[in-house]
Amino acid sequence: MPKVSIVIPVYKVEKYLEECLDSVLTQTLRDIEVIAVDDGSPDRCPQILDEYAAKDSRLTVIHKENNGVSAARNAAYPLIRGQYTLFVDSDDYIDKTLCEKAVTIADREQADMTLFFIHSSKKNANHLENFLKKHPFSDLDKFTLACHMSACGKLWKSAFLLGKQITFPVAIRPEDYITHWKAITLDPKLALLPEKLYYYRPTPNSFTQTPSWKSCEGSLIIFDMIKENLIETNNYDTEWKDVYLRLKLSAMFSAYLKVPPNDRDNMLKEIVSRLDNDERDFLKRSRDLHFYAKAFYASIDGSIGDKLWFSLLSGLYVLRNSLKKKL
Repeated sequence: MPKVSIVIPVYKVEKYLEECLDSVLTQTLRDIEVIAVDDGSPDRCPQILDEYAAKDSRLTVIHKENNGVSAARNAAYPLIRGQYTLFVDSDDYIDKTLCEKAVTIADREQADMTLFFIHSSKKNANHLENFLKKHPFSDLDKFTLACHMSACGKLWKSAFLLGKQITFPVAIRPEDYITHWKAITLDPKLALLPEKLYYYRPTPNSFTQTPSWKSCEGSLIIFDMIKENLIETNNYDTEWKDVYLRLKLSAMFSAYLKVPPNDRDNMLKEIVSRLDNDERDFLKRSRDLHFYAKAFYASIDGSIGDKLWFSLLSGLYVLRNSLKKKL
């Protein structure tokens, strides 16, 4: 049995694939297996994968019809033999010591999930790191844990991942959200590797870099699915409820800002349709939402003054982000 199974879904990344494979196959921990799933990629990716597999027997390649990153990851599950599982996206790469360091900590702590930091400009990717600058890991709160959503930002114990049937939802993105929520509400044993050893690459055509109506709507649907899972597992009427509501309201506000301007009226209707009694109650009593988000929700049911105030704030928000990109 290999120590780590590394799962890599592959689609249209011929520019980056070799760097990804090299970073994985040169790990200081040699006792690994790599399962690369070619998701019907139309470029040279299938050929590159086969060439690498011919040179390294630890690499197994699955060729399948295109059905998205979730289906590609799920397709690897029957082949996972490692004690631990690591997910790596094919346009990213990892430090050569990641597996060795993560396994050392996971073995010592007998952890179901060993969390580590990600080199990324994405806000949620750094939420855990920012929290730990002020607090010990033993004080990790549920909200911070919930924000560490990326499937790639942790080493999974395979018995936990497979035994609890923690798969990825097909045909909806961002796919990591519901998978992460299902895992963390099962009360896993957690451990921490406090280093940035995973390198996220924000490619121009990636899901997170090209927001659209479909992608933003998908983030709203994901939270509907998370609520269903919380109810099914009897976790909704627990402290997870407020964590869920805070993240949902933040995500809906973010979706409103990201969606193309000509789709904002439709997005607003979608958001209003998802403001139930629980959400409205949370908005009244919570002090945890971002200032901009509070102004946004106040403008929905509020006075003309509230609407004008949010209009001014949103203009300043857009201007600030525009200046950031130029610097």
